[in-house]
Amino acid sequence: MQLTNQATPSTDDVAPDPLFAGILDLYRITRHAQRLSEQDPVDFGSSRMLGVLSQLGPSRPSDIAKNAMLDLSTVSRHLKDLEAKGYVRKTQDDEDKRSVMVELTPDAYPVLHKLLSNRVAALEPVLSSWSDADRDQLFALLARLAAGLDVIAIPPTSDGETSD
Repeated sequence: MQLTNQATPSTDDVAPDPLFAGILDLYRITRHAQRLSEQDPVDFGSSRMLGVLSQLGPSRPSDIAKNAMLDLSTVSRHLKDLEAKGYVRKTQDDEDKRSVMVELTPDAYPVLHKLLSNRVAALEPVLSSWSDADRDQLFALLARLAAGLDVIAIPPTSDGETSD
């Protein structure tokens, strides 16, 4: 393996192994996602919280943290910021009066729409030349990879349940 004097070496220069090259590509994609978020109405972490809540519905902060694969203190910080902006509200958990539930407010939905619109606007020029079959394959493989990573990120316990 030989590194060139390029400012940004290609994955071919540093990664002869296809898996390693794929990992580097995932890093690049993540970095692009973070750069795309600079135009968003909320920061990257808060956008994740809004996305998770839009999928889960009203949830305990611990469930949001588990789903986002973040520690509770990080999630709490983002939720506090989102609550101050009026995008989430906390209510008492009807099942456990000591716990709170977090849910999106009506003001959060235009923000979510803007977040998704920003992503579509960024990805559409790249994917517009791809065939429908290629796009479908990309999305199917990404979903498969995410599901596989979910399995190893939260390994099942001996009784088949996922551990916290």
